Amino acid sequence: MRERLVQVGWMVLIGLAGAAPALALEVRPVHGLSPIALDRRGTENDAPDAAFDGRGNSVIVWVQVRGGRAQLMARRYDAAGAPRGAVFPIAESTTDVPVPVAVAMNAGGDFIVGWRLFDDTGPDRLFCQSFGRDGRRSSPVLALTGVQDRVLDGPALGIADSGEFLAGWSVFAGALQIVVQRFTAEGQQLGSPVQLEGAGNVDGGPLLAVHPDGSFAVAWLALVEPGGGEAPYFTVLASAFDAAGRTPTGPFRAVDRIDNLALAMLARSPDGYVVAWQGCTDQSPAVCEIKVRLLAPDARPRGEELPIDFGDDHLHGLAGVAADAAGDFAVAAESCTVTPLACQAKVVFFDPSSTPRSIWTPPAANRQESVTVAAGRDSFMAVFLALGCADAGCRRPLLPGLWAARFAVSP
Repeated sequence: MRERLVQVGWMVLIGLAGAAPALALEVRPVHGLSPIALDRRGTENDAPDAAFDGRGNSVIVWVQVRGGRAQLMARRYDAAGAPRGAVFPIAESTTDVPVPVAVAMNAGGDFIVGWRLFDDTGPDRLFCQSFGRDGRRSSPVLALTGVQDRVLDGPALGIADSGEFLAGWSVFAGALQIVVQRFTAEGQQLGSPVQLEGAGNVDGGPLLAVHPDGSFAVAWLALVEPGGGEAPYFTVLASAFDAAGRTPTGPFRAVDRIDNLALAMLARSPDGYVVAWQGCTDQSPAVCEIKVRLLAPDARPRGEELPIDFGDDHLHGLAGVAADAAGDFAVAAESCTVTPLACQAKVVFFDPSSTPRSIWTPPAANRQESVTVAAGRDSFMAVFLALGCADAGCRRPLLPGLWAARFAVSP
């Protein structure tokens, strides 16, 4: 049966009180892009990720579950949001659960997809595969970890304009270790894994962000144990490398201190990187918030930590960060209430000076989860999962499934 597509255009931009004059953030009608994948009877879609090339084309990947079997799916779109070809599978259907998915794309349209298989009978395993700008596979499926590896996080991905790409993950081997490996576009390993000097007491990660020339930054969560009666706390450390994975800088403390419940994300920007993180204080009652900070090209902190105001007093879960070619960036989160238990997607946009300009949220009454955000040369896209309505008075509901909205940013 042919999938029914609904064309929508959303423009819900709320100026932040006290902020500088808002940028002209235009939310274009997205032809053929929304919805991405609707839930059908016996079919569910979740865990989306998205990436742009340098011309506004994009790719979206997600997990589709049907009949107890899960499969990674993908679809490419042009700069107007129209599909470029049909939905196609990334990985073979399996009874293992292939999440989370991750995707990275370069300016020419080559992309890399990674996933993790949760296996009830043995260790989780990490895989990735590269694709050309025409959507054809450039490499075989690459097993990043073996059956003896105890995986914590990953895979994190990044791709240079040359087609060479990086994959990062963390494994237990006596202590938690971070592995970052470079590959050719065809999936051949390039040298030994990147060496992280001064990694400290690793507690999570890695995070990867790759520039078009192949230079990149690696960040990770580290546990600091100061001693002397002072309680342990977390920080985010970051190092930068050249395109060959050499001449590392740092590691620098990208984040001063996180008491607990730490989660961090990293994105490249034209003149460095953007790091976003979530954490809570140890005070009672605990104060939880999401912050963002700019990093220089050598991964050294540039500017102050900036708490993000999502325009409400709900609980917020960090979901994504992305920056465009001009240095505008966006942070996505799930804004949740406890009674009733319901979440809504939110994206806060910032200009290159880290000034918050606008907040976007879908004008739909559905519960929303699994939100992610991607950035291109001069555009952004948010993808989220629409669920059932939170209450009986639901108005303007979306059909359950994955939906997307595209934004054009102009000063």
